[in-house]
Amino acid sequence: MSKSEYLDLSISTFISVTGKRSDGLGHVHEQFSDRPEFDVQIKSNQHSNTSEAKLWQNFIEIIETAIHNTEDVIIITTDEHQFTRFYNRDYLFSNIIQANEQGVALLTGGVGKFGQALPLTENRYWIDSFSSTQFVVLFSRIFNDIVTYQFKKNDLATRVLSDISSHKMTLYPFISEQRDIDNSDPIGSTEVRPAERNMLGTANERLEKIQFAYIKYIKSNPSIC
Repeated sequence: MSKSEYLDLSISTFISVTGKRSDGLGHVHEQFSDRPEFDVQIKSNQHSNTSEAKLWQNFIEIIETAIHNTEDVIIITTDEHQFTRFYNRDYLFSNIIQANEQGVALLTGGVGKFGQALPLTENRYWIDSFSSTQFVVLFSRIFNDIVTYQFKKNDLATRVLSDISSHKMTLYPFISEQRDIDNSDPIGSTEVRPAERNMLGTANERLEKIQFAYIKYIKSNPSIC
């Protein structure tokens, strides 16, 4: 698919809201206002007992909507998401298409702490685990696993999302980061916010080194592949 064809594509994008905000929705609407490639819907839930349970219930209801609409791929963000300078439509869509061809279950636009990473391309990495994200692409092959999971009292929503499939990847450079607000409920919201920001910096540094090694030793020497 050529890049020009991406202009005609849009993806159902759900903004998950689980807390009371004064400016969060205004901010996230600004993030998507001039980007028609995202078909944005708000999903709010105030009925569960904890922020993690609320977040997971939002996931369930979003996925049920996606199944009903026979979606192949959707995006879930939180209202604290903001795009980085690396975002562009072609970068996102080309990676979504290629990741789908590789059988991925989820693709994040950026992560906090992660375990191991393996470069698949210069800008897409298999990861074995992650602890937080504000922007995640979910493919239909993971939908049933999400809606049938029995969420437990001490579960963290994003840890469950991370553990539910081994077929997960992240983009790098990241296209999404966590904006600075005090009253937000990030995906993985029980993490302490300063620690969360430190994890994002560490994740960036680690993936930068892996990307450097990939470009230097693999991409520049295709004969060794």
